[in-house]
Parts: sequence; C-alpha cells; structure tokens
Amino acid sequence: MRGADLPDERTISQREDRILRAMAAMFAATKTDISTPWLLALVTQYMRLFPDERAEIVDALNDLSHGVFVDPGAAALWREHYMASPRLDLEHLNRDAINATRKHWREQVLSDPRVLLSRIGPEIVSTVPAVKVRLVAFGEAAPLRFDVNTVQEAILPLIPGIAEEEIARWTAERAKAPFADAGDFRRRVGLQAATLASMKWQSAKPPATSH
Repeated sequence: MRGADLPDERTISQREDRILRAMAAMFAATKTDISTPWLLALVTQYMRLFPDERAEIVDALNDLSHGVFVDPGAAALWREHYMASPRLDLEHLNRDAINATRKHWREQVLSDPRVLLSRIGPEIVSTVPAVKVRLVAFGEAAPLRFDVNTVQEAILPLIPGIAEEEIARWTAERAKAPFADAGDFRRRVGLQAATLASMKWQSAKPPATSH
C-alpha cells in the first residue's frame, strides 16, 4: 500500500486477493526448502500474474530492501544519504543519484526478474561444531551453522579465532559478488588455517528460482 492517503476497502481487498493468489502460485512453483528466498519468489510470481502492477511491486521491493537484491553498491549509496539526513546536509543527501539509481533498479528487474536472485548466490553451508548456539524456541543447543553468502556480520565473531580484518574482507568480497562455492570463499577471504579448520562444509546448493 503506497501513497499519501489511506486506500479504500475495495483496494485493500483487491490487494489481499492478489497477494494470496501470488502466494498460491509461489508454493505451487517453488520447492519447499528452509533456504528458499520466499520474498523474491513471491514478487516474481506477482509480476507474472499481474503485469499491470509489475512496476509497483518492483518499486515496493526495491524501496524496502534499499536495492541490495539488485545492486552491490546500494548499501554505500544509502549510507551516505542516511549519514547526511540528521544534519540536513542537503549537498550529501544524494537525492538525484538515488532517484536515478532507483529508476535503473526498476528497469533491471522489469527486464528480467531473475536478477532478484543473482546477488544471493548459491547456498554454501558451513558448520562450526565447537560453537554451540541455543535457540530457546527449539530447546537444545546445536552447532553454529550458517550460509557464507547470507550470514549476518554479527554472527561471524562467534567463529573461533577469526580476526576483525578477516570479517571485513569476508563482507567486502561478498558485496562484490556472491561466493560460487567453498573453494571460491577460501580463495577470496583468505582465513587463517586454524579458523578454516574449525569450519566444516556441506555441498553448495544453487538458489531457488521461479519462472
């Protein structure tokens, strides 16, 4: 729901119906898996079913995600904008650049929705048996387990012996392009031997796609 005014009941009902239909199509077309990028699959199906709202749904997703699904430079673009906002530093608000970039993001996704999956990369699962994490909802503690392409930066210090500069290199390399496999990760990040030895690897899995 976008715009300056509250939508009427008819518009809300129509949007709810369209979202539910897109969700049904998504579940029918996408294999259920813990690593499935559901939001992107939903947007792809919505665009397919309701071409009259392709631009609107793409704009909504890019605004909510700040373009990170499409553009490796999106985070830096917005960071400068937000740093300037509290100071009302109009020169560095980047409004013209942001508006131009948002238009480019829209054109990319409208041209080929699969671009929304391109920056996620394959799922490359690593487990750190020596580190146990307890999630209260699931009861017993379990070994730390994550996907190197999507793990949050706040999780990385839990890996035994990892240095700050290694974390910075990990996130910087991932921002350039997702890691293709465990070997690509090892080459580009260059973790010290002891840290790598604490990480156990599973087979890489390609990201789920919907057409």
